[in-house]
This record gives sequence, C-alpha cells and structure tokens, in this order.
Amino acid sequence: RAADRGEPGASVAQARERSGMNALLLEERQHEGRAKEFIVNKTRDGVALDLGGIGKGYALDVAREALESWDAQAALLSAGESTLLPIGRPEWRGGWPVRLGAVPQDPLSGRKIELAGRALSGSSFEMQGRHILDPRTGRWAAGKAGAWALAPAAAEADALSTAFLVMNREE
Repeated sequence: RAADRGEPGASVAQARERSGMNALLLEERQHEGRAKEFIVNKTRDGVALDLGGIGKGYALDVAREALESWDAQAALLSAGESTLLPIGRPEWRGGWPVRLGAVPQDPLSGRKIELAGRALSGSSFEMQGRHILDPRTGRWAAGKAGAWALAPAAAEADALSTAFLVMNREE
C-alpha cells in the first residue's frame, strides 16, 4: 500500500478509485409475509462496505417496527451510547430523560433533555478517535469535537450526526 510507504496522497487516490455508489449493486427483494430484504454486491474487488454512519440507527428503526407491531406503547431503544430511539413516552414525564454524552470541548456535552417523538444520534472524534472520512477530500474529518442530530428515524439521525461532523458552519 502506498500509505505504508509514506505516500498519503497516493492512498487517498487509491481509496477514491475503490469508493462510491458505483462500486455497489443493491438488489431489493420482497418476501411473502416478511419485510423487504436488501442484497448488496460489490461490482469490483477491493471494495468494503461500512455501515457505521447509519447501521445502528437502521437497526433501531427495524426494532421499533417490530415492537410497534407487538403493540408496545413505551420504550427507549438504545444502540450504544450514541443513538437513541423512543417509542411513546413514559407515563410520568413528557419524554425520556437522557443526557448527551460527555465530549471534551463540546458545549452540549452532558446536557439533559427529554426525548420524545424523534431519534437522537451523536458522533464524536473524542469518543472514537479518527474514524470519519470527509468524502470531499478523502481525508479524516477534523474541526469539531462532536455533533448531535434529532430526526424522525434513527437511521436519519445517525447519518445526519455523522454528516454534521464533517460539514462546516455554513453547510
């Protein structure tokens, strides 16, 4: 690998050649009495798929569908410390009491909120180190300690918090 030889520009170029939606083929299947199934195939060698930006949120959305089909009235679903999805509200409050994760230098760090009607997701460099690439540059995203997003679906909140981490203030 070029990166192993100290050629960071070469590794970015190589990564860009192996990335993008044209490297994947998505097939949707519907099964009788079951939810849709998606099959993902690579269109070329050297391609890897990482669902880290939406995977936990999507899993929570699927769990919510299952619980609601079983008539669950109130629950707070959690995928680790970073993504939460409420179903209904607790009887004793207007929403589920949650505290935003502790991220150094983040002004929202540790803030308490009552979560209801929307999913919450957070992304942070401090919690997980360098793990988010800016697709515009092919380099590690930098500049913010953390980002939070509220959205109707957990996959959407998960994707937005990741995107917010790489976006500048104007975006």
